[in-house]
Amino acid sequence: MNETLTFRFLVLLLVASVCRSWSVYGPFSNFSAGRNATKRTNLVELAKKLNLTSLVDALRQTKLDNVVDHEGPFTLFAPTNDAFARRPDYCFNVPLKDVMKMHVGRGFYFSKKFKNDELISTLLSERTVRINVYRSNEIVTGNGREIIKVDNVASNGVLHILNDVMCSLYIGSAIVEINRCPSFSKFSRAVNMTNLYTLLDAKGPYTVFTPTDDAVAKLPSDFIIHLLNNITALKEVILYHIIPQVWYSPGFQDGLKLKTLQGSYVTLKLQNVIRINNATVTLPDATVSNGVVHSIDTVLIPPSLYISN
Repeated sequence: MNETLTFRFLVLLLVASVCRSWSVYGPFSNFSAGRNATKRTNLVELAKKLNLTSLVDALRQTKLDNVVDHEGPFTLFAPTNDAFARRPDYCFNVPLKDVMKMHVGRGFYFSKKFKNDELISTLLSERTVRINVYRSNEIVTGNGREIIKVDNVASNGVLHILNDVMCSLYIGSAIVEINRCPSFSKFSRAVNMTNLYTLLDAKGPYTVFTPTDDAVAKLPSDFIIHLLNNITALKEVILYHIIPQVWYSPGFQDGLKLKTLQGSYVTLKLQNVIRINNATVTLPDATVSNGVVHSIDTVLIPPSLYISN
């Protein structure tokens, strides 16, 4: 009788131990990684070993190394030294600490668990890293930055190497970010005229090819007047710029056809530049909370309106 009670007690202890470990590492964890954590170095030390010196310097400058070297578990999205060296100019207008917080995801996320459009919460308040899995060219991105090496395991998390820095720190949805950009004032006004604000502020996800004011100015004046007097036609034009999926440029392929919310398709052409139909993408991969915005230099016109004209 006593032996039976002792055996049951030991079983309960074992179950309790497993449950505690699960609550710490969560459903996306590699449990064996957590169990062997003492044999591994922390994320900052791991980044040093991988020669990600620019990342380590940025963590030190922002004092985030004091968090990432022992707290967690974290998923660290780690840009290469070359990625830091070729950051776009706008990146230097964003506080470095915010940029680095965006690269630290909360919890263990191993590559085998990546799902398309999965959102990973980060240390930057109300910001996430969107994972996109492009099966056609076997590319995986984090906020549009290609993940080139995966699953470097540390004692307090996992590190994935990026080929670019995530500098596009959005505040809100596609339409919120479009409204904030002076270069998109005409497209923004058209969205509001057609009552599509709510659509572009919704969860999505969306890809929005957004024409600049200069792009709108290239349209014939009589055609602009026609659109302003025909809200149905104007709505068709706007919906032709919206894809109900997230397509960052690393996932683009020459000849790829994307179905728009208007119902017709647009076609990608990759040469020296990225073209969508007859428009050139002038600034790709601006992350927003519900997808991505690409700036274009020409308004896209649905085939139905060409036929009508």
